[in-house]
Amino acid sequence: MDLSRFGGGTCELKDGEEGFPVAEEPDMVEPEVDMNMVNQLIQNGVPEMAAKHAVHNAGANGVDEAIMWFYGNIENPVVSTPLLVPNPKKGAAANASASAGGFVADPESLMMLTSMGFTDQQATRALRKCEGNLERAADWVMCHMDDPDTDEEVGGGM
Repeated sequence: MDLSRFGGGTCELKDGEEGFPVAEEPDMVEPEVDMNMVNQLIQNGVPEMAAKHAVHNAGANGVDEAIMWFYGNIENPVVSTPLLVPNPKKGAAANASASAGGFVADPESLMMLTSMGFTDQQATRALRKCEGNLERAADWVMCHMDDPDTDEEVGGGM
């Protein structure tokens, strides 16, 4: 089939033509988790979204560890939300920032703190001060709620 009469095979835009918009990669994506483990948790009565969080957070430590993680976090409203992590395809800029000394908060920890009523800025600052440890960050932010919003206002630095 000869299609040459329909444009000569070039992909360049002609005057007045607009190209299709380029789709941007999303900031957050659902990570791949071991669906066999997720299914085992579901068979044990764990809701699907919570099972995905549990498997993701237990890592390769097995179903028992994932179940323990679930029961340790059963009261947390985050387990009933979709599991999302930073998009690794968009992570090059974030990783460069982190390796240059910038702090990138774990989105799940950030979501947990903001669900407690703290602002993104307060939650991020607490996680940075506590090296990403969620329990310490929750305690820290409760004790420092009245502090200025930035470290510069406090006297610069940690």
